[in-house]
Amino acid sequence: MATLEQELEHLADADRDIAKAELHIAELELTARRLAETGGDTTLTHQLLATMRESVTTFREQRRLIAETIDDMRSGRRLEIEDAVALAPPGGNEPIPPATR
Repeated sequence: MATLEQELEHLADADRDIAKAELHIAELELTARRLAETGGDTTLTHQLLATMRESVTTFREQRRLIAETIDDMRSGRRLEIEDAVALAPPGGNEPIPPATR
């Protein structure tokens, strides 16, 4: 579990990753158009575009989850790691004894 500050950094990273990927997609679309106009083979270019679009979808889902975590932390529905550790019972990391019969 991370702190709110860490999650905000993750959100900024996700936004940067999405922006970079979208820029690469736009550049690749331009390359595909130029190849098509000159009679070049665009098969691999279109395959790469499909992969990159799938990646952006994954990046957006990850961003949504990060934003949801931030909302939960701000509303108190999810604790930051320091709070969770403070609330943990003493000896919380000890192994659970086997059940008795």
